Amino acid sequence: LLRRVMQGIGEDLRYALRLALRRPALTAVTILMLAIGVGSNTAIFSLVNAALLRPLPVPNSERLVRLFGATDVRAFDVISYPNAVDFVSRSRTLHSLAIHQQTFVASGLGDATETAAIELVSGNYFSTFGVPAALGRVIQPDDDQLNAGQPVAVISDRWWRTRFGASPAVLGSPVYLNGAAFSVIGVAPAAFRGSYDALGTDMWVPLMTYGTVRPRGLDITNRGWGWLYSTGRLREGVAIEQARAELAGIASALRREHASQNDNLKVSLVRALAIPEDMAPMLQRVLIFALIVAGLALAGACANIANVQLAGVIGRRREIAIRQAMGATRARVMRQWIAESILLACTAAAVGLLLAVWTQDAILMLRPPVPGLQNLDPNVVFDWRVLSFAAALAMLTTVLFGGLPAYRATCFEVTAPLKEDGVTSIGGRRRSLAQRILLVTQVAVSLALLVSAGLLVRSIAAVGAFPLGFNASNLVIAEAEPGGLNYNAARRRVYYRETMERVRALPGVSAVTFGAVVPLGDARESRGVAIEGYTPPDGKRFISIATNLVATNYFDVMSIPIVGGRGFAPGDGDDEAAVVAVVNETMARRYWRDGDPIGRQIQLGNAPPVQVVGVAKDIPYYAVGEPPRPYLYLPFGPITMDTLAFHVRATGNVGLAQALRRELRATDSRIRVPVVMGYEELRQIPLYPSRVMATVSSAFGVMTLLLTLVGLYGVVVYSVSQRTREFAVRMALGARPGDILRGVLRGAVGMTAVGVVIGVAVAAMLARLLRGFLFGVSTFDPVTFGSCAAILVVIALTAAYVPARRATRIDSAAALTGRVG
Repeated sequence: LLRRVMQGIGEDLRYALRLALRRPALTAVTILMLAIGVGSNTAIFSLVNAALLRPLPVPNSERLVRLFGATDVRAFDVISYPNAVDFVSRSRTLHSLAIHQQTFVASGLGDATETAAIELVSGNYFSTFGVPAALGRVIQPDDDQLNAGQPVAVISDRWWRTRFGASPAVLGSPVYLNGAAFSVIGVAPAAFRGSYDALGTDMWVPLMTYGTVRPRGLDITNRGWGWLYSTGRLREGVAIEQARAELAGIASALRREHASQNDNLKVSLVRALAIPEDMAPMLQRVLIFALIVAGLALAGACANIANVQLAGVIGRRREIAIRQAMGATRARVMRQWIAESILLACTAAAVGLLLAVWTQDAILMLRPPVPGLQNLDPNVVFDWRVLSFAAALAMLTTVLFGGLPAYRATCFEVTAPLKEDGVTSIGGRRRSLAQRILLVTQVAVSLALLVSAGLLVRSIAAVGAFPLGFNASNLVIAEAEPGGLNYNAARRRVYYRETMERVRALPGVSAVTFGAVVPLGDARESRGVAIEGYTPPDGKRFISIATNLVATNYFDVMSIPIVGGRGFAPGDGDDEAAVVAVVNETMARRYWRDGDPIGRQIQLGNAPPVQVVGVAKDIPYYAVGEPPRPYLYLPFGPITMDTLAFHVRATGNVGLAQALRRELRATDSRIRVPVVMGYEELRQIPLYPSRVMATVSSAFGVMTLLLTLVGLYGVVVYSVSQRTREFAVRMALGARPGDILRGVLRGAVGMTAVGVVIGVAVAAMLARLLRGFLFGVSTFDPVTFGSCAAILVVIALTAAYVPARRATRIDSAAALTGRVG
């Protein structure tokens, strides 16, 4: 029996292949539409799999957890080294806790310097992850000591192959990080890419070398210096809920024991992911949105193909009737149609999977243009999850576009098609209803995708039109990191001032200044400030105020108005000058009762008091539309920073990026210059998720809209052909061509209207995923919904007009005598 069944299936597939080859154009278009749908869904799911589903490539990865600090506004915050040590020493649920931090450093010497992504790791890092060395050995606790002697490094497999030619003699070779020599002691396994699989690490060095590779002028034993991340391994049989409860208790004890430094200490414990956990919620929403959009587009394509298949059923009605007359059962006829659908779906799935594989490099082009994510690589692997997803899509598409036509193929009476005179078609009404349902589906999908794209585009436009409060035109941002080379404060001052003069002398530069924080950039800086005459509600002396360290000409170059007092004068930045400050309007109103801080004093930590000399107008600092926040400006000179960004006002941009990089590294070729970009490009970075989603929904929306046009045209053509005699009779009885035209168009608009109503409901549900990505527009924006619906109706009328116009030119006499079909 099984043999006969398999033989029958084989015959069905061979016959389906002959039919497909007999109509190559239609087959190719069908396969291409499905392949795009299946391939896009598979590619997006592969990203979901790589970022959110696939475990880290280490033994027993299900027991790996991340331990974070936590605040009221950040669930994934850094912790200090002493706190991390106390957590692991007191915990009975954690087997071990590795401490780590990724950073970027200058690797190499002289002109050969390049940027390397490294991780500072504790001595138990590799044992916690369960990763041995592929060559040599890994970092041990003895290597992670402040006075351990020659610093060591473990390099990645990729670095070993690309920089050392995969030579076993690499052990003992020096690598230079920020000008300091590290000795290579081992090579990591090829599968291990670091704490986060999606952030490729080039090498690992002991945590206690932080003074060399990440100098910040602070002691690692400072409990108040939170800057580290940690990954722990649960003990056998311990549930993560138990560990959370225990660590919360330890945090409570540490708050009591070290009240001055741990007053707000809380912890968060989560499963370890392949991407940074603070990125996961946003990325998850973006990928799920993209997956839903691609799925809707695939459903629209299937509806279109089902319409074509229904037309094929009518075209082959005689064949079907003959087969039934010769004894074929309904199940046998249905099996033949399912076989044809399976052939198309499986071929399309195979082509779609190839498209998904070929677009791996294109997927990397979706990487956000953020310097801190320059090593982001989702490490897409088409494993069993992705292959299973593609197979499931093939089955689903078979059902979506093959099920209804297969059923309709069995609904003919055996004798009716054989006696058909060519003027009418058996089952016309049923087929017309099925076509209309499929068309309504396409309209609904098109509207949902177009509305989503419209909401995002309007939001991006609203952000672009938002007033910044400063002059952003022709502004180029160039960031330099001399502090990574252990420059002291005096040498940093000399570097920035001399470099600013060289940049100012470049052709095409009209003005230049610098600051530690770029408005609307991703950098953050804050300081503890005590304000004369103000007592915080919690009774503490210091409050945290967002701060920017700037050149004395900053307000002039950026065109930020000074609304009270004065801005910084050149003497304010002298090395031995007393520190003065400028506050913004919000800070002046909030912390001084009369709103006038001029001449008042504030204190930064234990430093001498600072006098406020001016009030600057509020601008958006971190995000467009953010609530007003207190902000403090300090002059560069008495206070310095490791990293500052040059703000260059350009008169032209020909070769300016290369010239800026050259000048920023002119005094020391080891200096990293991670960012050189126009300000308009930089300020678009926070909009990157919205742009990706707008692009995806727009592309699929337009594709589905085109399919809808074709489908609507086909439905109206079929409807006109079915009603030929009806129109002839009506015209013979005196109906005017305009009456016929309006009747046909009314039917097309009616179908479109039903699709619009359903599409509005689908769009409203899809728009819920866009919350948090929209600015200046609501998720149910009437302008967007109304305009997209109107566009669809107009397009529907346009698509229906041509066949409707033909209906008005019917020859009544010929139609009634049966001389037309």
